[in-house]
Amino acid sequence: MTTEHDLIQMKQKGALTDDEFLKALTQLQIKERKSSFWSDPEKARKKILFSIALLGIFSVLAGLGLIIAANWASIPAILKVGGGLSCLATSLVITSFFKNNSKPLWMEAFLFISFLLIGGNIALIQQSYHLSLSWQEGSLAWWILSLPLVFFTKYRLIPLCSVALLGFSIWDIIWNMNYMLVAGLMFVLMMLTHFFKGSFAKLLRDITFIAAIFCLYAGDIIANSGAGMVGVITTTLFLIFALNTPKTEDGTVKYYNYIFLLVAWRIFLLFWNAYYNLTNIGILLIVFGIILLAGAGLYTYYFKQIQDFIRGFIKHE
Repeated sequence: MTTEHDLIQMKQKGALTDDEFLKALTQLQIKERKSSFWSDPEKARKKILFSIALLGIFSVLAGLGLIIAANWASIPAILKVGGGLSCLATSLVITSFFKNNSKPLWMEAFLFISFLLIGGNIALIQQSYHLSLSWQEGSLAWWILSLPLVFFTKYRLIPLCSVALLGFSIWDIIWNMNYMLVAGLMFVLMMLTHFFKGSFAKLLRDITFIAAIFCLYAGDIIANSGAGMVGVITTTLFLIFALNTPKTEDGTVKYYNYIFLLVAWRIFLLFWNAYYNLTNIGILLIVFGIILLAGAGLYTYYFKQIQDFIRGFIKHE
C-alpha cells in the first residue's frame, strides 16, 4: 500500500507533478480516514464503548424523566425549580469545561442546551409558582437572560434564535408601528453594518435585510390596498433582480444600488397611501420630486465616493 512517505519520495524524484502529488495525497488521506476506524482496534473499542455509555446515560435520564413526570404534582415547587436551575448550572459548567479544553463542537452543543434550559426554567418557574407571564413577557425574559450566550458562540444558531425571541417579545409594539417605519429602521441598521468588522457584520446585515423584506411583505399583504399589491409585486421584482446579481465586486455594487432604488420607490408609495388621508397630496409629491432630483444630482456628483462606500461591504462577504 502506498504511504504518504512514498508519495513524497516520488515527488522528489520527479515521478509526480505538484498537482498529481496533491491529488494522490488527498485520496490517500480520505482512504485512511475511512479505514482508520476499523484498522485501529483500540480506537474502535473506545468509540463503541462511548456510544454504549451515551445510550446508557440517555436511558437513565429518560427513566428519571418518566418517574418525575408520573409524580410531578406531588413534588414541591422549590424542588422543581431547584432541579431545573441545577441542570442549567451543570450545562454551563460543562460548556466552560469544553471551552477550556478546546472542544468547540461540544462547547457549542452544550451552549445551545444552556440556551434552551434558560427558556425551560422560565416556563418551569411560571408553572410552579403560577405566575401570570404572557408569551411576550416570557420571551423577553428569555432573551435578556440568554443574551450573554450570544457573545460566546461562533455559530449563527443562537444569534438567530435570540433575534427571533426579541422580535416575538416586542411584536405588539412592532405591530402598532407603521410597517414602513420598521422596514426603514432595519434598512438603516443594515447600512450601519458597513462600520463593523468581521463575520458578525455579515450576519447582522443578513438578519436586518430579511427583517426589512418580511416587514414589507407582511405590511403590504395586511394593508389589502392597491398600494399594498403594487408593493408586493415591485418588492418581488426587486428580489429577483437583486439576488441574481453576480457574486463579484461589481455584482455587489449593483446589488446595493438595487436596494437604494427600492428604498426610493417605497417612499414614493407612501404618498400613494397618503392620498386617502391628505388633501395636499400634490404639494407632497412636488416636495418629494424635488428631494429625488436633489438626491439624483448628489448621487451623480459623488458617484465614485458612493461606489467606494458600497465596496466597503464586500470585505464582509
